[in-house]
Amino acid sequence: MKSINHGLIVSVPDKDQYLETTQLNRMEQSFREWAGSSPRADNRFSRQRVLIIFLLIRYTGAKLNEVL
Repeated sequence: MKSINHGLIVSVPDKDQYLETTQLNRMEQSFREWAGSSPRADNRFSRQRVLIIFLLIRYTGAKLNEVL
C-alpha cells in the first residue's frame, strides 16, 4: 500500500501562515499553565477567560469578534 503525504494534497501559498497541530498543542498547554500560574485569584479568573476565548477559537473555528 502506497503512503500518501496529505500535506501535499492542498497547496498553501507562502504568504499564508498557520500553526501545525503540535505547535497548537504546545500553545494550548502554555495558555493553560499561564492561566493557573498567578498567585492572585482575580488574575487567574481573568486569565481563564482568555484561555476560554482561545479554546473556543481553536476548536470551533470561530473568529475573535464572534467569540467576544
